[in-house]
Amino acid sequence: MLSTLRSGFTSAVSRRAVPAARPSAEESRATLLERLYREHADRVYGLCLRMSGDTVRASELAQDVFVRAWEQLDRMKPGSDAGAWLWRLALVFVLLKRIAGLELSIVPTHPDGAGGLGFVKDMPKAFSLLAFATSAVVASRLAHDVLYHGVSLLSLKVVLGGFVVLVVVICIAPLLALARPLAAAKRRALLEYGALVGKHGRLVRQRWILGETPSDDAVLQAPEIGPVADTLALYEAVSRMRPVPFGKSTLLGIAVPTLIPILVLISTQVPIKEVLKKIVGALL
Repeated sequence: MLSTLRSGFTSAVSRRAVPAARPSAEESRATLLERLYREHADRVYGLCLRMSGDTVRASELAQDVFVRAWEQLDRMKPGSDAGAWLWRLALVFVLLKRIAGLELSIVPTHPDGAGGLGFVKDMPKAFSLLAFATSAVVASRLAHDVLYHGVSLLSLKVVLGGFVVLVVVICIAPLLALARPLAAAKRRALLEYGALVGKHGRLVRQRWILGETPSDDAVLQAPEIGPVADTLALYEAVSRMRPVPFGKSTLLGIAVPTLIPILVLISTQVPIKEVLKKIVGALL
């Protein structure tokens, strides 16, 4: 199995055309990855096998994990546990792969506006404390530059804005794995429910406008569909369905804790009242 993974990993890396790495002081990037592969390939394969239940799929996932490790090796902090880093990477990678491949039973007319997946919208809020802490560290470092080195806040607006966006994106990233099936379900439902509303409308017109007796009035008699207003409500519910399983409240749950330390930083040069007015205006 190890030799099979090795050959697949080598060919996958060559297809990605990853640029040559800069050698480090202790061991080169290639040497470190080779050591990680030799020590942890069996464990990674075992994890992929347990989560996929298929030997072929497990081999493919394990190869993809090591390709991703090769691409992100520079992000590993010096002195950190390389095995633990690789294990976390494998867990997240395989989990998101499985989530993206789920055969979800999405209900386009569900009142939560997310096909019945609206219950996951509050999950990113669990990272609000982490977002606040990270923002506090960044804001305190920038505050030092502003107060003691004369750095202008205007020169930091791009950095601060990009930081807030980055934190929000990182926290909601796991939910983006559901965006593709939701978008596909909405496109399909718009066609299906559009055809249903059209058929219902034609039968209503045939009976009540033209005074004819429809040959097939099963749609008109169906109690679960109801009158014309109900069929239109079904289509409107589908059209309001979001392509992602979260809304403004989810984004605010991450953005607000992130903005609090930044707000304190901005208040060192800008009146707090004006800052609050601008933030409230941007959020609402």
